[in-house]
Amino acid sequence: MLDRQLPEAINVVQQISTTHYQAQARVALACYFPSDRLDACDYIRREYEDKNLTLVQTITHLSTLAVEVPALLPEIIKLIEPTQKENSEKDEGEDTKSPRNLAVRTAILVALAPHLPARINREIRRFRRLYAHTPENLDKYTELWNRSLKLLARGYRDALQGGSLRNESAQADDLLNLKDEVNALADLLLMRDLEPPMAVGILGGWGGR
Repeated sequence: MLDRQLPEAINVVQQISTTHYQAQARVALACYFPSDRLDACDYIRREYEDKNLTLVQTITHLSTLAVEVPALLPEIIKLIEPTQKENSEKDEGEDTKSPRNLAVRTAILVALAPHLPARINREIRRFRRLYAHTPENLDKYTELWNRSLKLLARGYRDALQGGSLRNESAQADDLLNLKDEVNALADLLLMRDLEPPMAVGILGGWGGR
C-alpha cells in the first residue's frame, strides 16, 4: 500500500462506529503508513481524554504503535503510574492491590508484552494460568508488576543511550531524497501479475554488501 492510498483507507476506517475498533484500525494503518503515525497517536490521545477509550484500551493501542515508534514508551509509562493513585482515590481508599486493580494491571502487562523481556512475559503467563486473583497472591503479583515497569523504563533508557532506537523506519522527512525510487520499487513489488522468484538488492560503496 502506498501513501496515496492513505486518504481512502482513513475514510474507510472512519466508518467504524466503535471507538476502540476504529483506534485499532488506525494503529494498523499507521504501522504501514509512517506519515499517519502522528495523526493516529493524536486520535488515540483525544479519544482517551474524551473518555471514549479506557486506560487499558489506550495503552494497548499505543503499545502496538510503539513497536514502530519506541519514543511512545515514556508516554505509556506516564499513563500508567499516575492512574494507579487516581484509581485508589476514586474508589474511596480501595487498595491498589485489590482484585479489581489486579485485573487492570494484568491487562496492561499483556498489552506491554512486545516491550518486556521474554522471561517477564513467561512469569505473567504462568501467574495468570496458575494463580487466581486471591489476597494471598496479590503481593507476589504486585512485585511482578513493579519489576515489569522498572524493566520497561530501563530498557527504553538503555536503548536510547545506546542509539538502537534510531532504526530505518520512515519517521519524518526524506533526508536522502529517495522517495521517488522507493515508491517506484513499491509499485513494482505490489504488482498483482508479479510472479516469483524475485530478489531485491541494495548495492553500493557505502555500506554495500
